[in-house]
Amino acid sequence: MKKNFGAVLIILVSFFVFSSLCFAGTLGEPKTVGKNKFRVGIDYQYIFDKDMEYKSGAKASDTISDVEIDYLHRAFAKFSYGIVDNVEIYGLLGVADGEVKLKSLDTDPGGKLYNCDFDTDSTFAYGAGFKFSYSYDENWVLGIDAHYIRHKGDYSGKCAAGGDTSLSTGDMTFQEWQVMPSVGYKISKFTPYLGFGYTDMRIKVEENGGNTTKYEADDNVGVVCGVAYEPYKNLSFGVEGRFVDETAMSVMGFYAF
Repeated sequence: MKKNFGAVLIILVSFFVFSSLCFAGTLGEPKTVGKNKFRVGIDYQYIFDKDMEYKSGAKASDTISDVEIDYLHRAFAKFSYGIVDNVEIYGLLGVADGEVKLKSLDTDPGGKLYNCDFDTDSTFAYGAGFKFSYSYDENWVLGIDAHYIRHKGDYSGKCAAGGDTSLSTGDMTFQEWQVMPSVGYKISKFTPYLGFGYTDMRIKVEENGGNTTKYEADDNVGVVCGVAYEPYKNLSFGVEGRFVDETAMSVMGFYAF
């Protein structure tokens, strides 16, 4: 009875979040691939919104406000290898592009408040991580996932206040660190799971001309829910959501051998 209650609770919470909030980010089901086995697949991530804050740069902190990632696309090929039954390592190779928005106040007397948009070109993205899992009581599985992701590309920016507009170009670098424990329960071919943990996003903007500005995540603690579906022994699909620290969504598919 307790097993059934726990499984039903995870399913209800997971689907409630998907239906009402549609939030996400990629953690993946807690289960690892297994000793000396490989897993390859696709991991697509879409961040709808993530609040950032000014860290350092050419302007004083009180002139920069409302910094946010308005959207961020990331599509990866993921390659995993099981070192032992409970530990796997993986690499990520793919592409990313996005948009960052903020407000910038001109410090001159009677200065204007500029609305700024920075759009990045599609660029190469990469990352690496590891996953640990522990299975017990047949269907329950605990997992811990940790990873690092980085991408750097060209951007074009525009700041406007009324009829006054300024343009900028340069490079924009995104870095993300994440540590996320989770728990899942296998029901037939489905494994719903919940997780929470620490995620840190950093952005560095290097303008052509020499100015460098840095931003960091406003919130670092998030909650993840997801459902994995395994129609066949070596084939799996999943959808996952994240909330609190960001609004995002991930879908994925993998083949193990």
